Amino acid sequence: MILTETQAAIQDAVRAFAQERIRPRSQAFEDAKGYPDGLFEEVAGLGLMGMVAPESVGGAGADHVSYALSLIEIAAADGALSTIISIQNSLIVGGLLKEGSEEQKARFLPDLISGRMIGAFALTEADAGSDAAAIRTRAIKVDGGWKLNGAKQFITSGQIGGLAMVFAVTDPDAGKKGITGFLVPTDTPGYSVDKVEHKLGQAAPYSRASATN
Repeated sequence: MILTETQAAIQDAVRAFAQERIRPRSQAFEDAKGYPDGLFEEVAGLGLMGMVAPESVGGAGADHVSYALSLIEIAAADGALSTIISIQNSLIVGGLLKEGSEEQKARFLPDLISGRMIGAFALTEADAGSDAAAIRTRAIKVDGGWKLNGAKQFITSGQIGGLAMVFAVTDPDAGKKGITGFLVPTDTPGYSVDKVEHKLGQAAPYSRASATN
């Protein structure tokens, strides 16, 4: 592949950052099962928390090739951090840009793209992984909103996220089309993390979370 000057410059900048600022501390991050305060904002300073998001919302406005190259460079230094960054970009920020309301975008995107807030992606359950249609978490319409009940497992950033994208069944008769994604601030009463999963090389990102109301 022949890279453009911009793509090559982004790759070089991220590689330098990853090798100088991340790789020497990667084992310490793994041992601590987490990252120090300020690191995500430092990462965001390179545009890595909203790479393909448009500049109009604070993103870097980069193309997907530059995004992929950046993830490769981060992963070469710290695999767990690349997982967090990929979820932040592709699923949380990307999901908000595609499906979020203008109110939701205004409320959450600035903190997500700046690294002040990390997003957790809550789909997988103990008995539902690749078969997302088998999830058992339920959402029931109540006065003033929705009530969610269920438990999730292997949730990226579940213990550090300030916002969780939680998937729940809203229409059991509709099969996979009856599943809805909810944006749940993790300080919402009922949201809890009861276990941090220990996975080789990925000690930092994963946890087991539950949403009870």
